[in-house]
Amino acid sequence: MGAFKSITCGGNGGSAFATTTVGEFKMYSGSEVDSIYLNGEKHGGDGGGYNGTFLLQKNNDYIIRADVYYGENDEVHHLHFWNNRGEDIGGGHFYGTYKSIDNIRLVTIGGRSGRLLDQIQITYVENYVPSTLVDNHAVFIVKWYGPNTQITNYTSQSAMMENSYQLVTSTMSSSTISSSAEAEYGAQVSVATSQQFTDSTVETIANSLKVTLETQQTTILKVNDDEVGIMLVEGTIMRADDGKYWMFPNSGNNFAVIKKDDWRNMLNTYDLTGDLYKQMGQLADHKTTKNDYVFYSEETN
Repeated sequence: MGAFKSITCGGNGGSAFATTTVGEFKMYSGSEVDSIYLNGEKHGGDGGGYNGTFLLQKNNDYIIRADVYYGENDEVHHLHFWNNRGEDIGGGHFYGTYKSIDNIRLVTIGGRSGRLLDQIQITYVENYVPSTLVDNHAVFIVKWYGPNTQITNYTSQSAMMENSYQLVTSTMSSSTISSSAEAEYGAQVSVATSQQFTDSTVETIANSLKVTLETQQTTILKVNDDEVGIMLVEGTIMRADDGKYWMFPNSGNNFAVIKKDDWRNMLNTYDLTGDLYKQMGQLADHKTTKNDYVFYSEETN
């Protein structure tokens, strides 16, 4: 699979600021780029005039082109972004070294700042191709618990959503998902969980969500001898630019503790674990593959 690419423009003045996924971008400039705001946090000084704001996360938009003029040993002189709606934000003066990246999906921004924006680091997907929608009302089994076990359930809706994404993300790998799809998935996680990440690799996202969940309140549910505990989420299935399928949750997890004999309740569901049928043996006769996932069809094999 393709890897994310990055460019660094500007000098080493000022102080470094953390790389982050970008839900909101705002910019001020005069003869130089005075400051940028990433998710409400200012990087730079107090000068310059207001150039505009992109509400990327809120509108499910993304940046498709970036133009930068900069000095090799000093500030960013000019910065210009375009989004997928055809809108643009730009400012500063056109002098110094020029760099442009187009037909991209911007993933993260980092850099250095002080009185001005000294440096900008942009990570992006080259030759970005959006995924296509396949099914936005699919039901997925994301985890199951055998008889005589306990289920740890999160009490808040936000934690349930984070848990859904953490479990789904842990089934993914950067080696099997295209860069375009990985960037899209990272944006979906940020929107759903209101979190920003140092990068959009699925490994980073899964680890970050796992750490967040460690501080959340939980309750315990018991699974009895003749029961199976099942975590379900409604999800959206997408087809990536390479023809492979991926999904993201639409909602927080929903726990169901059901009798083993009620296996029919699991028909017409996708199984991210791939092996619920080992607990509910009759499902083996209905196990098939649909959109690259294990699926329990109403029809028998």
